[in-house]
Amino acid sequence: DFANKALRPFVVKNNRNHYFDRNLYKEFGKLGLLGSTIEGYGGAGATNITYGLIAYEIEKIDSSYRSSISVQSSLVIHPINTYGTKEQKEQYLPDLISGDKTGCFGLTESEAGSDPASMKTTYKETQSGYIINGSKNWITNAPIADVFIIWALNENHESKSIKCFIVDKETKGLSTKTIENKTSLKISPTGQIIMDNIFINKSKCLEKTEGWSSVFSCLNKARFGISWGVLGAASECWLIAKD
Repeated sequence: DFANKALRPFVVKNNRNHYFDRNLYKEFGKLGLLGSTIEGYGGAGATNITYGLIAYEIEKIDSSYRSSISVQSSLVIHPINTYGTKEQKEQYLPDLISGDKTGCFGLTESEAGSDPASMKTTYKETQSGYIINGSKNWITNAPIADVFIIWALNENHESKSIKCFIVDKETKGLSTKTIENKTSLKISPTGQIIMDNIFINKSKCLEKTEGWSSVFSCLNKARFGISWGVLGAASECWLIAKD
């Protein structure tokens, strides 16, 4: 009902105008669509199948809307809930699950899409935190995000030691740029993340991550929803063609 009443009437216009209504996140949150499998912090505590059915119904309208839910749930809320400290969870999860804040997942780079080990973004550990330099590209929600999940390699690339950081929008040296004139997922706000000597306190590092397995844990969580979403898009295409 929500998809048909709140999304379908505007999907053609929003595609033509490359427009995403950020207030939709609060509507997603009210319905329990964000972080739906999370127990506590406002999460619905639903099953993975339920998460899949949510993706199915939302992508029947447009992949951009499903992507907005997948990124928030699987690539932002999931890593904080799985690898974050109690303090990190309490600080970030309620606002992300309610939709009061929007997040993005900074892994992909221009030369490191399907091969994240080739990323150029680096971190350098200091006595009180970390200094990060680099850029991310083709990042869903980057232009509208309040919370950035950033993956970076140790500046000694030979070690390939990877860490994950929670970066707040107001962090000095952090900026974003919108990618204009896309030919697909036109509603979805996609952009670049630029990090110029940004300093991150140690309390913002997801220290419980375990290297590359943690990266793929997030990607696999997202791919689960994407797979269901594809079925929703396919069924809708069939129904449109049938009519």
